[in-house]
Amino acid sequence: MHWVTATRLDFATLLFGLAAVLLIGAALGVVFATRAQRRRERRSEEGRMAPENAREVALARWIEEGRQLFNIWQERVERFDELQGRLAAMARRSVSSAVGLTGCALRTSTSAKKVRLSCWSGTNCDPFSLASAS
Repeated sequence: MHWVTATRLDFATLLFGLAAVLLIGAALGVVFATRAQRRRERRSEEGRMAPENAREVALARWIEEGRQLFNIWQERVERFDELQGRLAAMARRSVSSAVGLTGCALRTSTSAKKVRLSCWSGTNCDPFSLASAS
């Protein structure tokens, strides 16, 4: 038992760890055993079926898988339509904002031209009095 003393752990702690590992191993064994049992049962049921029934069962599975795929794609298309509607609404808001900004820029440009013209002519060079006058 040299390796036990080399770890410098209490013997009870080592036994507890070993018990935990064995418990996890047993649980995994049960899980895998039940899966294997189910798989064997399914294969034996398919093997006992008449060839006509086997085709029907296979066809029924394909139909069910097709239904599931159809439902998944239908949900995705609905989600796509929703996202497309949101994107269109955002685009409309962006366009209206751009139009508003264009109008603001045009008014600012017009005010700037008035200020430049009045300063060059030397009549009134106070931009605040020009802005309030217009």
